[in-house]
Amino acid sequence: MDHNAKISQLLEQVDVIKETEEKSQEILRSNEELSMQIKDMKYLLEEKEDEINHIKEKEHLTTEMSAMLDSAYNEFNTLQGKIHKLESQLSSSKMLNIEYEDLKEAYYKVIRELDESKNKVNHYLYENQVLQIELGKVEDKLTESNQQRQQLQKKVAYLEELNNDLHQMTDANKKLEGQIKRLGELESKLNIVAEERDRLREKQGTGS
Repeated sequence: MDHNAKISQLLEQVDVIKETEEKSQEILRSNEELSMQIKDMKYLLEEKEDEINHIKEKEHLTTEMSAMLDSAYNEFNTLQGKIHKLESQLSSSKMLNIEYEDLKEAYYKVIRELDESKNKVNHYLYENQVLQIELGKVEDKLTESNQQRQQLQKKVAYLEELNNDLHQMTDANKKLEGQIKRLGELESKLNIVAEERDRLREKQGTGS
């Protein structure tokens, strides 16, 4: 009876082993799904990095336009100084009116070009502000994506550790199944020996 009780307990443990193996399969499927999610997150991160590089490139162009505007201001100031100098010379030397008109026309042309450059710079500055706002949003999304990726990596590490434990339990359960099988064989042999012993007793009883 004790031997049969032990066998019953071992059979119950075999059922537990089967349930553990089913759970192990479910965990493996969860690992695969998490791996796919991590790949998707990496793809999104690459796209966000490309957007950030594009925004930085536009910001660099805006900086160059600002430098060009500063250079245009300097040229304008230089030309204005020359005009004032020529105007003072006109009063004293009575230069020809046609030269003065040409110079004045050049002056107005520079002013128009300066206004156009100023409008372009203002436009680029506005675009730069918009891009800065977009960059902030992208960086926020990137930070959120990094946090999600770290959480997923922690889950995957936990599941991998759990999976390793399940593999160890599976190996131990396989050994236990071998022992159960061995006990069954021993029980069969014991039954055979008991039957032979009963036969011998019957023969001895009949002979006497």
